Amino acid sequence: MRTGTRIVAAAAAVALLGGCSGEQRDLPKAESDTWGDPPAAASAAKIGAPGSACPLPVTFDLAADWSPEGVEDGLFDQGGFALRCEIDAKPAGHLGFLRVWTGPGADSAAALETFVKAEQGTAAITDRRTRPHKLGTEATYMDVENERPERVLAVFTTQGIVILTLGGADTEEHKAMLPAYVLASRTIA
Repeated sequence: MRTGTRIVAAAAAVALLGGCSGEQRDLPKAESDTWGDPPAAASAAKIGAPGSACPLPVTFDLAADWSPEGVEDGLFDQGGFALRCEIDAKPAGHLGFLRVWTGPGADSAAALETFVKAEQGTAAITDRRTRPHKLGTEATYMDVENERPERVLAVFTTQGIVILTLGGADTEEHKAMLPAYVLASRTIA
């Protein structure tokens, strides 16, 4: 009985520390699939490496026909995070973007909170849900003002926080583009 209690206590301590450390952790399949995400799009390219269209502190896979473009430093800022890359979905037939932002910090959950509040404020958000991600924290919510769902992922890197967002013209575009976001979020490294 004592050994079992120690194992449970050790597992709880590891889980608690894993949630705060910013280190990579793998989620059980059931926890990963609770949002009913569609299957990830097929990978057609990788973005983020030096020499790519958008050199970033992370890399991830892109779906076919999504067009990445680097953004001039300091051009757009949200909650202390600078827009570094805009990946246009128009060539793939959709109205929206994956955007990558970078900024200081070591706590992905706090960074996500700051970023979302800077964009929307708390009054414009409903149906918000947050979950851990293998490298950070992810959130989904409804933007009441624009009447569309939003998806945001904040990950910790040795160079600070990287935030990946999915924005579409409306709910239908969001749903159509979600497989590309799922691909990016699952392959981010």
